[in-house]
Amino acid sequence: MENKKFEIFSRLIQDHEILSKEQDLELGFKIKNDPLNSRENKDKLILSNIRLVISIASEYRRLADWEDLVSEGIIGLLKAAEKYDPSFNVKFCSYSSYWIRQHLVKAIRDAQLIKIPEYSYRKYSQIMEFRGIHKEKFGNYPTLEFLAKKFNTSVNQINSLIESRE
Repeated sequence: MENKKFEIFSRLIQDHEILSKEQDLELGFKIKNDPLNSRENKDKLILSNIRLVISIASEYRRLADWEDLVSEGIIGLLKAAEKYDPSFNVKFCSYSSYWIRQHLVKAIRDAQLIKIPEYSYRKYSQIMEFRGIHKEKFGNYPTLEFLAKKFNTSVNQINSLIESRE
């Protein structure tokens, strides 16, 4: 399975050439000046820099799952593409490496790379929202027993959900 995913990434990398500084700047100016075609230009900028994400994610491989790191790095790359200003006359890969690293380090530090099932995350969100409303209304947080009864689950599950995100 790991090899299959690596093959997919390898093909994605090979399909898109590394852009020169001039090409980066040209795409950057097109994105800024032509909002109608900016999506297509951003996609080209992003796809040509996927190999940078993989390279940087590999540096952090011992700290978290490689696939999660690549996903987080791509999110950083997307953020960089949104904020890229070609008037600084900087190649996009130099600019985006900062955003990629920042996103990876923050995700690792905040332990956001731990996989939590979607249903657990939804339940956690509901519990936290209810706790906030309860505190505003009554001045204190509800007990774990009260939450367990309210959400039709055990005290241990409520406690585990709350501790998993704190």
